[in-house]
Amino acid sequence: MENEDFTLDFMGYKATCHCRPIIKREHNKRDPKIVSSEKHIDLSRPHETILDCGSLEKCFKQIFREAAEKYNAQQKRKDRRIENYLETILNDKRQGKHKNKKADGSRKPAYEMILQLGNRDNRPDDEEASKVLKDFCTFLIEHYP
Repeated sequence: MENEDFTLDFMGYKATCHCRPIIKREHNKRDPKIVSSEKHIDLSRPHETILDCGSLEKCFKQIFREAAEKYNAQQKRKDRRIENYLETILNDKRQGKHKNKKADGSRKPAYEMILQLGNRDNRPDDEEASKVLKDFCTFLIEHYP
C-alpha cells in the first residue's frame, strides 16, 4: 500500500488516534482493582475492548518465533543466537533519531493504539460507535495482518 491514499467514512465524526508505547491492559480491560481509584473513568458508561492481541510475551512469540528460529538456524556461533526476541528488544540500548529533541528514541517493544470517534459534544451513540470501531479494526487486520 505504498503511497496509496484511502479515506474511511466515519459518519461525519472526527476520528482521533493515539499511539503510545505504554500499554496498560488491566486499565484498558477496566479491571476494578485498577480503575476504581481513577476518577476520570465513568464505570456506568459502556466500555469495550475491541481488539486485544494478548500479552506482550504471547504476541512476540506468535509474531517472531518463526523468524527467530530461522535466524538461529543460520548462526554458527552460539553467542549470536536469539533466545528471547522480546528480551533482546527490551535490552537494546540503541537510540533512534528524532526531529523532536525531547523525544525518547529508545526502542519500544510495542505500541498501543487508542481510537475514539467524536468528542463529548459531538459523538455517535454507543452502539453506532462500537460498530464503526469494529469495522475499522477489521479493516486494519485485513490490510495490515
